[in-house]
Amino acid sequence: MRGAIRAYHASPHNFAKFDASKIGTGEGEQAYGHGLYFAQSPAVMEEYYKNFKAAAPVQRKAFNPIVTEHADEVLRRQGNLAAALKELRDDFDYLSQSSPHEATQYRDAMDYLLGSARPSRPTRYEVEIDYPEATLLDLDAPATGPHKAALLEAAFDAPQNKWQQMAIEEIASRSTPSQVAMGSLMRAHNAEKANKMAGRMSSQAAVADSLFRAGVPGARYFDQVSRSAGQGTRNYVMFPGTEDSISILRKYGLLPATLGAEGLVNQQQPGE
Repeated sequence: MRGAIRAYHASPHNFAKFDASKIGTGEGEQAYGHGLYFAQSPAVMEEYYKNFKAAAPVQRKAFNPIVTEHADEVLRRQGNLAAALKELRDDFDYLSQSSPHEATQYRDAMDYLLGSARPSRPTRYEVEIDYPEATLLDLDAPATGPHKAALLEAAFDAPQNKWQQMAIEEIASRSTPSQVAMGSLMRAHNAEKANKMAGRMSSQAAVADSLFRAGVPGARYFDQVSRSAGQGTRNYVMFPGTEDSISILRKYGLLPATLGAEGLVNQQQPGE
């Protein structure tokens, strides 16, 4: 597509398609919103790849206490592991389409009960994102134009509380940075738990969903090298619902493997 974004991604996992239900299973910080993260600069990708590679060959999942408590409660109630796993699997299947972020917690609960260790196969990805960069919310710029309208729409989608009113007032100001507006929206969506990790993740997902439905597919922001200069290369966050717009052009970083039906992907082992 003309105007599509060429970007890069590093992951501890090897996969053929990006999947929003796996959000949080890579680096996991989600500091700039709930979504799939990409870098305009290959150098930024390399830094994440080096960190993932250093953690190989095994990366053990760190489970949220909310996940482990829920899994333990299901196991106690069901009385045996097989029945507990079936209940969690049924919940996961039900939520996978309607609420991928919540579904992830049920998958993590199953992993926790199974005591799984996740094999780490760090991989680099070169991708094309089928959206013009201008359609992404610029977190380094004031909230203006159509993005301001989308932010306001997301604010009205929030529960009625004082945080919602504060968000609306901040967005209405021409000088309010989009990043500040995003933070205000998260508080509006989940005021009681805004400073707790579980609430933060929940509100991030709600804001991403609201913005996507309002016509904003993701966000962009200066990477660490470019931030102080206020110009240069960007990182991108693509909200859930945009996965089909992300095409893997090339993946590399593994030993050569036999390609299956996804043979259009070119695996290479660069000199290191």
